[in-house]
Parts: sequence; structure tokens; C-alpha cells
Amino acid sequence: RSGVNIYAWMPVLSWDLDPTLTRVKYLPTGEKKAQIHPEQYRRLSPFDDRVRAQVGMLYEDLAGHAAFDGILFHDDALLSDYEDASAPAITAYQQAGFSGSLSEIRQNPEQFKQWTRFKSRALTDFTLELSARVKAIRGPHVKTARNIFALPVIQPESEAWFAQNYADFLKSYDWTAIMAMPYMEGVAEKSADQWLIQLTNQIKNIPQAKDKSILELQAQNWQKNGQHQAISSQQLAHWMSLLQLNGVKNYGYYPDNFLHNQPEIDVIRPEFSTAWYPKND
Repeated sequence: RSGVNIYAWMPVLSWDLDPTLTRVKYLPTGEKKAQIHPEQYRRLSPFDDRVRAQVGMLYEDLAGHAAFDGILFHDDALLSDYEDASAPAITAYQQAGFSGSLSEIRQNPEQFKQWTRFKSRALTDFTLELSARVKAIRGPHVKTARNIFALPVIQPESEAWFAQNYADFLKSYDWTAIMAMPYMEGVAEKSADQWLIQLTNQIKNIPQAKDKSILELQAQNWQKNGQHQAISSQQLAHWMSLLQLNGVKNYGYYPDNFLHNQPEIDVIRPEFSTAWYPKND
């Protein structure tokens, strides 16, 4: 009735499944034993065949029991430059021609670059495998989108820290949802506008990128101590206006606390709804 398309926002790797399934492990410099990162998403390893099979079945269950227009793959599909050091991952690296030692890979610039691309493609291929399972049940019309952190867009070389590649995303999905969240990236309040402009300029430098990207603004300032703060509706509306002035047509925000009207709908509506007109209020 309202013309809204529903996308199921789904985890890729952060599932609380059988504890015997392989988890992503990281191996910091100087350490001998790989471990699960204590501060990062607790992720299943995409290089474990059992993981791929079980996650695939979850997506098939969703497709068979819910109606939706698309899938949005969560930002948990990432691997740092110290990951994945799990046994199945090491085996996959060796089969692809890499050293079985992460430290050796990291010490070889060319191998490190190729290893980064290998991991990025592995994550993308897994999401495409999941979308194929969904489309096999719900039909080929189902759209795909995937979250990407802002840094791999602004600084493509930071792909090494995320195993996320903006160019790959643009080719692989109908939409790329860029996490345009300055405070989450540690940007000071006074520099947030310039940071957003820098991000939009980078997008505009790539042909067709603007038309396939959605900028996802933050409506909350997350804190490590858990004392999260709502961002004012006026600030959010200002960012929306700034994006428009810089040629961005597709944007959204997260989270939406509709129970407490945060952000305030009357404040953001002029910048958010194409159907808004003052006399309709």
C-alpha cells in the first residue's frame, strides 16, 4: 500500500550455531596460537564447508517461510588482516597457493595483496551462494544488498583490514549500503560534515556508483561503555540535506526507535520523504 520494499537484514557469519563449527580466528603479530577476537563479531569461518551448508539452510528456511523483496547482507562479513587463522582457512590458503603461515604471508607484500583479494572474493562468493539459494525458492526477482564500512570506500587500500572491496560490491549486488557513520569511525563532531563530503566525492568518482549505493547514516552514537546516545533529529536532518546537496539520492538511517519517535519524524520528513509537502502535515 505504501510502496515500501522489504529487505531481510541477515547475518552472514555471526550465527550462534553448533559450538563444534569452526569460528573465525585471528593471529596477532608475535602470537603463536590463533584465538577468537574478543572485541569483534563472533563469526563462523566461511572456509568451513559445514558452516556454509548450515548457514545456507537458514537462508533457505527464510526464503520458504517469509515474504520479502530483497536480502541485505550484514557488515559481519569481514576479515581483518590477521584473520582467518582457523584450520579450514589455512587449508584453503594452501590450496590456493599461499603459505600456510599468516606471518609469512604478511611479510611478503605481493602475497599479502593477493591474499587480501582472495579473502574478499571468498566472502563475496559466499553471499552470492546464499542469494542463489534464496532465489531458487523465492524467484530471481529478489534483490541483493550488502553493508560495507566507509573506510574501504574512502581508502581502497584498507580492503586489507576488512576484506571488503567497493568495486566488487558494485559488480556483485543490486545495492551497496555504505555505513556513512562519522562518529562510529571516530570522526570529531566538527569534522563530520567534511568527512561525509569526502565520502560522497569518492563515490561520485566511480561511474554508476552513486546510482547503486545507499548511504546509511547513524541515528545513534554508540559508545564502548554501552552508554549509547541518540543523535539529535536536527543533526540527522542536516546530514540528509548535506548528502542531497552533494548529489546523493539514496540514503537511510539506523537505528529507528519508533516507540520513542527517535528520530522525530516531523523533523526528518522534509529531508527523507519524496511525498512530503507542508500542506500535507
